[in-house]
Amino acid sequence: MKKGFILFLVLMGLVLGYWMARENRELFELPHDSGSSQDQVLHGTIDVRELERGMDTWQVKELFGSPDARRVLADTGETKKEEWKYGERYLYFRDGFLSSWKE
Repeated sequence: MKKGFILFLVLMGLVLGYWMARENRELFELPHDSGSSQDQVLHGTIDVRELERGMDTWQVKELFGSPDARRVLADTGETKKEEWKYGERYLYFRDGFLSSWKE
């Protein structure tokens, strides 16, 4: 009985830990301080032509810094869609690559 209960607690801990890590993985990412380029994005002085479809998330972070907000739109296991917000600009990623954006 005790072994079964301990095993149950361990499994519940693993499930809860996995869920929390998945929901909050942005907390585990290293912050990227881009300073002036973040200000340029917020004030609309960065040329949108610098964005290219197919850019990786780290390339976008290198260009604009960390997003103001990040939201997972869909995560089916096979496909993951995210929305990143920079000021009034929204960037959309599919499986970690920039697919589109809007101002």
